[in-house]
Amino acid sequence: MKKKENFIDEMSEGILAIESGKNTPTKGVTMKPTTQRTEPLKLTQLQKVGFGSYMINNAMTIKVCVSLLVAFFCTFPMVVQQVYGAERIRVIVDTDIECEMDDQHALAYTLFNSHVFEVEGVTVTGERSWQAKSYANEAKRIVHLCASKVAVYEGAFTTYDKITGNIHKSKFEGHAAVNFIIERAHAQDPSGRPLYVITLGKTTNL
Repeated sequence: MKKKENFIDEMSEGILAIESGKNTPTKGVTMKPTTQRTEPLKLTQLQKVGFGSYMINNAMTIKVCVSLLVAFFCTFPMVVQQVYGAERIRVIVDTDIECEMDDQHALAYTLFNSHVFEVEGVTVTGERSWQAKSYANEAKRIVHLCASKVAVYEGAFTTYDKITGNIHKSKFEGHAAVNFIIERAHAQDPSGRPLYVITLGKTTNL
């Protein structure tokens, strides 16, 4: 048993001598000259490099695919309209735009897709009267960023119950937005197109 253990120890020392590039016999074991490596090749390093390259390539492929999908969905409505000669959809966007960020995206989407939507105006609404100016300014900011000249109208920022007694007057809370919606609803469109109000907030203006 001891002979076997000694033999294993001698072989291990011989292997270590080979890896270190030494040509030194160890306890009677004769070693052949070996070429010394300054930087031993490690499989784990190769695996890490290969896996990293694989991940980078996959990430780039995903980005390209996402970009193509976005381009497709942005241009598809335009292609359909040109092929079938569809008329633009008349819309008013009614929004509590500074409440959550989805309203900014929705307004920008309708403005950027002017080949599909004919945005006749933007009306704003909210929960409190002091928010009126802030919400209107935010809507105007989005309209400006979209290089549009669509008008923005301040709407009601309280509940319908609180303003219903004053709606017969010439001016009441939200009268600018309310009167604009009524006027555009009664306007005669040459092609007979209906008017749609895209409501993104509470419906007090309607």
